[in-house]
Amino acid sequence: MDDQGLLWPAGPTTDMPSRHDNQDRTALISSGRRVSRSGRLGGEYCVASAAGLCFGDGMTGFDDPAFYGARWASVYDDRYGGLDPESAVDFLAELADGGRVLELAIGTGRIALPLARRGVVVEGVDASEAMVGRLRAKPGGESIPVTIGDMAEVGVSGPFRLVYLVSNTLFGLLSQARQAECFQNVAQVLDPDGMFVIECFVPDLTRFDRASESRHWR
Repeated sequence: MDDQGLLWPAGPTTDMPSRHDNQDRTALISSGRRVSRSGRLGGEYCVASAAGLCFGDGMTGFDDPAFYGARWASVYDDRYGGLDPESAVDFLAELADGGRVLELAIGTGRIALPLARRGVVVEGVDASEAMVGRLRAKPGGESIPVTIGDMAEVGVSGPFRLVYLVSNTLFGLLSQARQAECFQNVAQVLDPDGMFVIECFVPDLTRFDRASESRHWR
């Protein structure tokens, strides 16, 4: 959560906050749940689970698949637009090998648009009409088919050579059950030799070496 009360978004791992950057944006993954602490909220610990997100001010909403986009559509490109997607696009284009490609949580098209410019046939799923609206406003955005819906449900028809989910967005599915649902549904739309690529931050637990930063949650 930042100074304006917005939740820190999923995004490329190079932009994730750390305790070294800002002591008030500490997060760790423990027992399949996200535990966050904000000094600006009196140092209270809160747990995000499938039931929703609780902060010191009682804020909830992560149980709503469109919640992220509603908060971040207007600023996402400003925050991440300067990152070069070319290495990711090179990797994904090679894996696609001329087949159909699906991006879960396609968002504003940071990866999908340059991939489409390579001649890759890209489709998308996103829960946020606001995020997709930003995609549509960009050159080439209108030509990418996007289904508005929950990415865990993968509400599209395959088969796809490649399905991908980048920028830590898997953690937008807050329970192991929801993540498993996503994997199961992706399997239903993949080619027999297709691939599901995910990009996820893996916490370095050695960084949480202070008692105040290594509480156990059960």
